[in-house]
Amino acid sequence: MKPKLKIFLAGAIAIAAPQFAHAAEKVSFNRDIRPILSDICFTCHGPDVSKIKGGLRLDNKESAMKGGESGPAIVPGKPDASEVYKRLITHDADDLMPPKKSGKTLKPEQVETFRRWIAEGAEYQGHWSFIKPERPAVPGKSAQFSVLSSQSKQGVQSEILSTEHCTDVSAKSPRTVCFAS
Repeated sequence: MKPKLKIFLAGAIAIAAPQFAHAAEKVSFNRDIRPILSDICFTCHGPDVSKIKGGLRLDNKESAMKGGESGPAIVPGKPDASEVYKRLITHDADDLMPPKKSGKTLKPEQVETFRRWIAEGAEYQGHWSFIKPERPAVPGKSAQFSVLSSQSKQGVQSEILSTEHCTDVSAKSPRTVCFAS
């Protein structure tokens, strides 16, 4: 394979891989849904009770499940029975959300994110600032960082950096030096 083609393919994979990994991940209300609601929907269906349209609030679970004048807005596990999803995909200009006059639109990926979120159970989360952070587990000694590539097939030796080959520079310095094995 030609070197330029390898570089191009490696770049394409590096750009596309995070998108595919995110697609397989469960939809998070705070990460994926709340920003869309905040930007597009909360003007008419948010916490400001004086601006509520159609009797529908989407900023909290109880109100969204109860729905507004058109019935339940969200039916967990059933996107096709959820009024919110129906309003996002309808071709009827009178029912389409957000309304054309708002000047706001959702991208197809955002509509699909809503569908997935509802299909996965439409789990609401509290605002991120009220959720206690959890420290991820620290990997054990067997965790290694490996540099593997197709170059190893061409004779370039792959290197594995392991925590077993780390040593303190001095007692006065917090620095640590790791050696490749």
